[in-house]
Amino acid sequence: DVPGTAALIELGVAAGTGRELLEEPSDARVVLPPGAPPGRYVALRVVGDSMRPLLHSGDVVLVSLDVGAVVGAVVVARHPEHGYVVKRMGRPGAWGTPLGSLNPAYPTLLLPPGAGTVIGRVVLRWCGHAGPKPTLAPAP
Repeated sequence: DVPGTAALIELGVAAGTGRELLEEPSDARVVLPPGAPPGRYVALRVVGDSMRPLLHSGDVVLVSLDVGAVVGAVVVARHPEHGYVVKRMGRPGAWGTPLGSLNPAYPTLLLPPGAGTVIGRVVLRWCGHAGPKPTLAPAP
């Protein structure tokens, strides 16, 4: 770990395989924005358009691994069938936790109890099509 930075993992969060996210190799790191509270973070690139208009394919999201997920928050989760996804978390129930897309063309996914996990909450995004880009930390 490099203080004040987060690993930039080039594994799209719309889909993935059964690999462990935090074990993915990363040669790049992004600089955390000023005022970011101490904690564990990971930066991920968004792939796909299921979270439009909030997130676009190519955006980079900063995910806090320490801040608890709450109903209505945008989270990154590992779904047993769909891999790593970025979705809006619904109210958990006995049948699981709904993970909703903002784009109405995509159905809500159900995260079955015990079969997947919420990795963390999205706390910041760098827009891939406009605006500031994440600042890459110098190589160690």
